[in-house]
Amino acid sequence: MGVEDNDFQISDLTSNTSFFEWASKTNTDIIGKLNRMRLYDGISGDGINVVVGSATITEAGTPTATSITAGDIFVEMSGTVEKGVTFNGDVTVNGTLNYDFTQAFGGVKTVSIGFSGGTAGFTAGDVVRYDADLGGVTFARADSPTNAEVLGIVNGERNNEVSVVTQGLVEFNSIRFGGLSAGCIHFLSPTNHGELTNTEPTVIGQVSKPLFLATGSTSGVFFNYRGQHLAGTGGTGDTNADNNAFFLTQASSGLSSFADFTVGRVVSYDGTWKITKNSDAGSLNSIIGVIVAKPNSTTVKIITSGFVNESPVNAAGPLFVDGDGNLTPTSTGSPVVAVGSLVGSDYALVVNPSLGEVSGFNGGVPSGSQQYSRSAPANLGGVTATTGGVSYVNDNLIPNGSFSIWQRGIGVGSAFTGTGSTYFADRWVRLNRTNVDVAGSTGSGSLSLERKDFTTTQTDVEGNPLYYARFNTTIAGNTYNDIIHVENRVEGSDTLRGENVTLGFYAKANSAGKTATIFVKQNTDGTSTETKTNIADIRLPNNDWQKFVTVFEVPELTATPSGNHYFAVGLDITHSGQVDLAQFKLARGAASTPVQPRTIESEYDLCARYYQRSYAPDVATRTKTFVSNSPDATSVNFAAVPAERDFYERFPTRMRGTPAVTLYSPFSGETGEAYNRSFGDDLATSSGSRGFAGNVRVAPAGATTITTDATSKDGFLIQPVAGLVDYDRISVHYVADADLNNNIS
Repeated sequence: MGVEDNDFQISDLTSNTSFFEWASKTNTDIIGKLNRMRLYDGISGDGINVVVGSATITEAGTPTATSITAGDIFVEMSGTVEKGVTFNGDVTVNGTLNYDFTQAFGGVKTVSIGFSGGTAGFTAGDVVRYDADLGGVTFARADSPTNAEVLGIVNGERNNEVSVVTQGLVEFNSIRFGGLSAGCIHFLSPTNHGELTNTEPTVIGQVSKPLFLATGSTSGVFFNYRGQHLAGTGGTGDTNADNNAFFLTQASSGLSSFADFTVGRVVSYDGTWKITKNSDAGSLNSIIGVIVAKPNSTTVKIITSGFVNESPVNAAGPLFVDGDGNLTPTSTGSPVVAVGSLVGSDYALVVNPSLGEVSGFNGGVPSGSQQYSRSAPANLGGVTATTGGVSYVNDNLIPNGSFSIWQRGIGVGSAFTGTGSTYFADRWVRLNRTNVDVAGSTGSGSLSLERKDFTTTQTDVEGNPLYYARFNTTIAGNTYNDIIHVENRVEGSDTLRGENVTLGFYAKANSAGKTATIFVKQNTDGTSTETKTNIADIRLPNNDWQKFVTVFEVPELTATPSGNHYFAVGLDITHSGQVDLAQFKLARGAASTPVQPRTIESEYDLCARYYQRSYAPDVATRTKTFVSNSPDATSVNFAAVPAERDFYERFPTRMRGTPAVTLYSPFSGETGEAYNRSFGDDLATSSGSRGFAGNVRVAPAGATTITTDATSKDGFLIQPVAGLVDYDRISVHYVADADLNNNIS
């Protein structure tokens, strides 16, 4: 340890100290120590004022010399420490360092401001705003945007001024309104002037303004956030709440009392605000939503649609309205108003009032099967949309629900007017139930179906679909049992049995009064053994797309499945005229989640399990795909290599069952024909021409030129049998059909 150490002490000299020791101490210790000390004079402006005690020195602005004992040094920081002063190492203050907290300093931003009325009434912790009319500060309050324009929080008062903290850490000796809650965000109170509260304002007209993060009962960090004026959307909420809410006050409702408007009740409006009762048809047809909060006796918060994080009803499944206006899981004959779900340990609520679009329920509805419809966008959240707090979109169990794939070409380009039952878009079947097909009927009529294009700018139907299906029916005479039956077939009659599911789709008609019936069908043997269950009747909107959402329980099976059994969901359209259908989605659970569009490629792969072609998806069967003599990339192309001269084609997608395969010429479009590229025409026209080694091609008139063999789910063998010689190059298209073709013409 030497003079370079701050703790080094110079030892005293004694009478026995030698001159050498004295010289060493002087030169080494004393002089060395002093040389490491730099004294700044107060005149130089370097930042440190120094006064040495003496009988003669006095300087203005410093302690007098006579006040300092001779031999002592008075050192202080000057008023301004200029740049260039550097402290190497720690700066230690031995004693008391005093600051004047009435002045502004870095860290806590304060202002001292007067008030013509004096400081009476202001205490630490009061939240204040500046009032130009008063010429000073007054208490802030979250009851209006003007009163919520906060300046800061009072830290103290002196003379005729209050010290107001505008930002930073604050510690109070005490707070008049009972203390703070450590760890909580505190908001400006909407009811008590100048106070903080740890309850966020939620009433319409109030301001949600967070101001203070408490670190203790009398301390915290003040920050002046921008406030939110609560209008029709409720509080700030989270992503699962307040997505479609409004506040109704007693004054705005025109009612003399709000006593009946309690949490959990259903509210309607049919010219008068009222509590919905299942005995009141008028209120059932004009449901607005569900009361989820009542901040005070004259204000209620109503959720009109969407997800509610904390349900006022502890029940899961479809919820109806009883005779007192309360939600109940027991069917009362009313439409489904909401769907309850258990999320973790709390119940949630998905509100979906019917808005009067349901005309009623048909008989034979299984236990727990009910439905509702709405025109609002699909819900987010609910039992089917959260797992472990992670939101997701349920899978669509309907293949080609968006009508994207039309491989058969039925209704593409022009209306299909045939009267037989047929697939049109992939997986979609139209089964006739009109009197034009009834033996002995005296009626007459016409049918058509067509693929129609959506514009790329439309916003009425979610998921940006490319197409929709249009059905047009004209019926005259005997109209007994006249319907158009449209269904999507899903492999396996045991699909979803006993499960709660949600079906959503869009529909419209070209005139008022048209109706349809939603149904599910379970065909247990692929032929005629099937059970059809009607879910509900709906009234189709006139010319405007509307989304319908149906919640129901799929029935259990009544027979053992066998053969090509399937499950179907669809509509019976019961009136003449034009009806458009779009964007179907069937998903597990009792809540509607948005459509998540599939790519064309993904949708095609789902359809190809049942029906596939070598043609491109947007190219019609029998199209002449060759240009000059160039092979088509989509056709099957091979060389007739001896000795077998056949070729095995493997399906890109494994099929549901062994398909029926039909071949087509890519050059002429002829059925049961192929193209001989070496000859330059179809096999059937090549007779008499010569090929490899001068061999003569033979194609007898009317003879089969190409066949298939060894067909399976995975592929098939192509066998050219006439119109070729060894090493001829052959091209052919195919269509493979393994669909669920029960009752198909």
